Amino acid sequence: MVQFADEFGKHMADIICSKDLVLSDLLGLMRHDYYTYTHSVNVSACSVALANRLRATDRRDLEAIAAGALMHDIGKRHIPPYLLNKRGPLTDQDREQLQGHVRMGFEELCMRDDVTWAQLMMVYQHHERLDGRGYPSRLTSEEIHDWARICAVVDVFDAMRSARPYRQRIALREVMDFLCRQSGVQLDQEMVRCWNTAIRCKS
Repeated sequence: MVQFADEFGKHMADIICSKDLVLSDLLGLMRHDYYTYTHSVNVSACSVALANRLRATDRRDLEAIAAGALMHDIGKRHIPPYLLNKRGPLTDQDREQLQGHVRMGFEELCMRDDVTWAQLMMVYQHHERLDGRGYPSRLTSEEIHDWARICAVVDVFDAMRSARPYRQRIALREVMDFLCRQSGVQLDQEMVRCWNTAIRCKS
């Protein structure tokens, strides 16, 4: 843990110091919806940990993955906070508006020269699923970028492990069982296996 914290701290310092995009947009996200901000930071840390477990060791790639994961929900700045934290059931219109955050995030970032295509795919594709039941484009299997697959696994993990206004935090065992059931169906099998191993080693 100490070694990981040291390495991740170095990566995060480099990202924040070198990219005005990340700092200004993170602060904007924090003001708009604090849960989305903390979720983004969690997903960033977990994405780097999972990428490292998958034997990604290039410093530039790990920094890019961390930054891409920090930005993965940036489009939620365009979603009203009341809808992000709605307690009751979502209407079809609510769901369509919420799902629009991936498109809005992509459109906001796609013309910037300091955001890579792989990072854009983390923003646009992190809700795509291997079986084609995700959104926004219902992509399948190899159509989904590897970095988006990393983000998808840890995005689901952190969302389920967090308490929300509409539900309690879900127990770790239940979350890991859910990920295992989705392994090879909606989520990348090898990535789920690596994340499962990492979590069970620490729990």
